[in-house]
Amino acid sequence: LALREEESLAHISCPTIRAAVLHRRKCTETIVVCDMLLRQWRMKHGMEGVDTSHVNKAEIYEWRRTVLCYADALEGCGRRQDGMDALRLCLGVGPNCTDEYGTILEFPSQDLLDVSVALALAKLYFKDNQKDCALRWCDVILNKLRSDPTSCSTEDASDAYHLAGWIRIHADDHTGAYGLWMEGHEGGPQ
Repeated sequence: LALREEESLAHISCPTIRAAVLHRRKCTETIVVCDMLLRQWRMKHGMEGVDTSHVNKAEIYEWRRTVLCYADALEGCGRRQDGMDALRLCLGVGPNCTDEYGTILEFPSQDLLDVSVALALAKLYFKDNQKDCALRWCDVILNKLRSDPTSCSTEDASDAYHLAGWIRIHADDHTGAYGLWMEGHEGGPQ
Protein backbone atom coordinates (compact mmCIF):
# COMPACT_ATOMS: atom_id res chain seq x y z
CA LEU A 1 0.00 0.00 0.00
CA ALA A 2 2.81 2.41 0.85
CA LEU A 3 4.51 1.57 -2.45
CA ARG A 4 1.34 2.38 -4.38
CA GLU A 5 1.08 5.64 -2.44
CA GLU A 6 4.63 6.59 -3.46
CA GLU A 7 4.00 5.60 -7.09
CA SER A 8 0.86 7.74 -7.25
CA LEU A 9 2.88 10.75 -6.05
CA ALA A 10 5.94 10.09 -8.22
CA HIS A 11 4.95 12.73 -10.77
CA ILE A 12 4.78 15.46 -8.09
CA SER A 13 8.22 16.98 -7.63
CA CYS A 14 7.35 20.06 -5.55
CA PRO A 15 7.63 19.15 -1.83
CA THR A 16 4.97 21.69 -0.83
CA ILE A 17 2.40 20.31 -3.27
CA ARG A 18 3.32 16.74 -2.34
CA ALA A 19 2.78 17.53 1.37
CA ALA A 20 -0.56 19.20 0.58
CA VAL A 21 -1.74 16.16 -1.39
CA LEU A 22 -0.71 13.81 1.43
CA HIS A 23 -2.45 16.03 4.00
CA ARG A 24 -5.65 16.09 1.94
CA ARG A 25 -5.57 12.29 1.57
CA LYS A 26 -5.09 11.89 5.31
CA CYS A 27 -8.00 14.24 6.02
CA THR A 28 -10.21 12.41 3.52
CA GLU A 29 -9.41 9.06 5.16
CA THR A 30 -10.11 10.52 8.59
CA ILE A 31 -13.48 11.84 7.40
CA VAL A 32 -14.46 8.38 6.17
CA VAL A 33 -13.45 6.68 9.44
CA CYS A 34 -15.11 9.33 11.65
CA ASP A 35 -18.27 9.23 9.54
CA MET A 36 -18.45 5.47 10.04
CA LEU A 37 -17.93 5.83 13.81
CA LEU A 38 -20.60 8.54 14.04
CA ARG A 39 -23.04 6.37 12.09
CA GLN A 40 -22.44 3.56 14.56
CA TRP A 41 -23.08 6.00 17.42
CA ARG A 42 -26.40 7.08 15.85
CA MET A 43 -27.47 3.46 15.36
CA LYS A 44 -26.69 2.62 18.98
CA HIS A 45 -27.74 5.81 20.80
CA GLY A 46 -29.79 7.99 18.45
CA MET A 47 -28.96 11.44 17.16
CA GLU A 48 -26.34 13.76 18.66
CA GLY A 49 -27.35 16.66 20.83
CA VAL A 50 -30.13 14.83 22.62
CA ASP A 51 -30.32 13.48 26.14
CA THR A 52 -27.27 11.30 26.72
CA SER A 53 -27.97 10.56 30.38
CA HIS A 54 -28.37 6.86 29.58
CA VAL A 55 -24.90 6.67 27.95
CA ASN A 56 -21.77 6.03 30.00
CA LYS A 57 -19.12 8.75 30.22
CA ALA A 58 -16.47 6.79 28.31
CA GLU A 59 -18.78 6.47 25.28
CA ILE A 60 -19.69 10.16 25.42
CA TYR A 61 -16.00 11.06 25.61
CA GLU A 62 -15.23 8.89 22.54
CA TRP A 63 -18.18 10.37 20.63
CA ARG A 64 -17.04 13.94 21.32
CA ARG A 65 -13.44 13.06 20.47
CA THR A 66 -14.65 11.59 17.18
CA VAL A 67 -16.68 14.72 16.40
CA LEU A 68 -13.66 16.93 17.12
CA CYS A 69 -11.49 14.78 14.85
CA TYR A 70 -14.20 14.82 12.16
CA ALA A 71 -14.52 18.62 12.27
CA ASP A 72 -10.74 19.02 12.09
CA ALA A 73 -10.54 16.72 9.06
CA LEU A 74 -13.38 18.56 7.34
CA GLU A 75 -11.54 21.83 7.95
CA GLY A 76 -8.39 20.24 6.52
CA CYS A 77 -10.27 19.40 3.32
CA GLY A 78 -11.61 22.93 2.98
CA ARG A 79 -15.08 22.04 4.27
CA ARG A 80 -15.14 24.41 7.24
CA GLN A 81 -18.92 24.93 7.19
CA ASP A 82 -19.49 21.18 7.39
CA GLY A 83 -17.10 21.03 10.35
CA MET A 84 -18.99 23.84 12.07
CA ASP A 85 -22.28 22.04 11.44
CA ALA A 86 -20.89 18.83 12.99
CA LEU A 87 -19.75 20.72 16.09
CA ARG A 88 -23.09 22.54 16.44
CA LEU A 89 -24.94 19.25 16.14
CA CYS A 90 -22.71 17.75 18.84
CA LEU A 91 -23.55 20.71 21.09
CA GLY A 92 -27.27 20.28 20.39
CA VAL A 93 -27.53 23.59 18.53
CA GLY A 94 -29.30 23.49 15.20
CA PRO A 95 -27.99 24.91 11.94
CA ASN A 96 -30.47 27.79 12.14
CA CYS A 97 -29.11 29.07 15.44
CA THR A 98 -28.50 32.57 14.04
CA ASP A 99 -30.81 35.25 12.72
CA GLU A 100 -30.35 37.09 9.41
CA TYR A 101 -27.78 39.40 11.06
CA GLY A 102 -25.64 36.55 12.37
CA THR A 103 -26.76 36.93 15.99
CA ILE A 104 -26.68 33.60 17.77
CA LEU A 105 -30.13 32.76 19.10
CA GLU A 106 -29.49 29.60 21.10
CA PHE A 107 -26.73 28.07 23.19
CA PRO A 108 -26.60 24.83 25.15
CA SER A 109 -27.29 25.14 28.85
CA GLN A 110 -24.22 25.58 31.06
CA ASP A 111 -24.51 22.08 32.52
CA LEU A 112 -24.62 20.46 29.04
CA LEU A 113 -21.95 22.66 27.43
CA ASP A 114 -18.85 20.72 26.39
CA VAL A 115 -16.04 23.28 26.53
CA SER A 116 -13.74 21.41 24.11
CA VAL A 117 -16.40 21.20 21.41
CA ALA A 118 -17.62 24.78 21.94
CA LEU A 119 -14.02 26.03 21.82
CA ALA A 120 -13.39 24.18 18.55
CA LEU A 121 -16.53 25.81 17.15
CA ALA A 122 -15.43 29.27 18.32
CA LYS A 123 -12.05 28.73 16.65
CA LEU A 124 -13.71 27.81 13.35
CA TYR A 125 -15.96 30.88 13.56
CA PHE A 126 -12.84 32.99 14.15
CA LYS A 127 -11.03 31.43 11.17
CA ASP A 128 -14.16 32.00 9.08
CA ASN A 129 -14.01 35.72 10.01
CA GLN A 130 -17.27 35.47 11.96
CA LYS A 131 -15.72 37.10 14.98
CA ASP A 132 -19.01 38.17 16.58
CA CYS A 133 -20.18 34.54 16.68
CA ALA A 134 -16.75 33.43 17.91
CA LEU A 135 -16.88 36.01 20.71
CA ARG A 136 -20.38 34.95 21.77
CA TRP A 137 -19.25 31.32 22.01
CA CYS A 138 -16.15 32.40 23.94
CA ASP A 139 -18.36 34.35 26.34
CA VAL A 140 -20.48 31.24 26.94
CA ILE A 141 -17.32 29.17 27.51
CA LEU A 142 -15.80 31.74 29.87
CA ASN A 143 -19.05 31.97 31.86
CA LYS A 144 -18.91 28.21 32.34
CA LEU A 145 -15.25 28.38 33.35
CA ARG A 146 -16.00 31.14 35.85
CA SER A 147 -18.75 29.06 37.44
CA ASP A 148 -16.87 25.74 37.23
CA PRO A 149 -13.09 26.05 36.67
CA THR A 150 -12.77 22.25 36.56
CA SER A 151 -15.11 21.86 33.59
CA CYS A 152 -12.23 21.47 31.14
CA SER A 153 -8.50 20.97 30.85
CA THR A 154 -6.07 23.75 31.71
CA GLU A 155 -5.07 23.88 28.04
CA ASP A 156 -8.67 24.41 26.88
CA ALA A 157 -9.22 27.10 29.51
CA SER A 158 -6.04 28.85 28.42
CA ASP A 159 -7.08 28.61 24.76
CA ALA A 160 -10.52 30.05 25.54
CA TYR A 161 -9.09 33.10 27.28
CA HIS A 162 -6.44 33.50 24.58
CA LEU A 163 -8.97 33.31 21.73
CA ALA A 164 -11.41 35.66 23.44
CA GLY A 165 -8.58 38.16 23.91
CA TRP A 166 -7.58 38.00 20.27
CA ILE A 167 -11.16 38.50 19.17
CA ARG A 168 -11.25 41.64 21.35
CA ILE A 169 -7.98 42.81 19.76
CA HIS A 170 -9.53 42.41 16.30
CA ALA A 171 -12.49 44.48 17.51
CA ASP A 172 -10.01 47.19 18.62
CA ASP A 173 -10.80 46.57 22.29
CA HIS A 174 -7.26 46.25 23.60
CA THR A 175 -8.24 46.99 27.19
CA GLY A 176 -10.86 44.22 27.12
CA ALA A 177 -8.33 41.81 25.58
CA TYR A 178 -5.69 42.50 28.21
CA GLY A 179 -8.34 42.16 30.93
CA LEU A 180 -9.34 38.72 29.63
CA TRP A 181 -5.74 37.60 29.35
CA MET A 182 -5.03 38.75 32.89
CA GLU A 183 -8.17 37.02 34.17
CA GLY A 184 -7.11 33.81 32.45
CA HIS A 185 -3.60 34.12 33.84
CA GLU A 186 -4.65 34.93 37.39
CA GLY A 187 -7.97 33.22 37.92
CA GLY A 188 -8.12 30.44 35.37
CA PRO A 189 -7.46 26.83 36.27
CA GLN A 190 -3.78 26.39 37.16
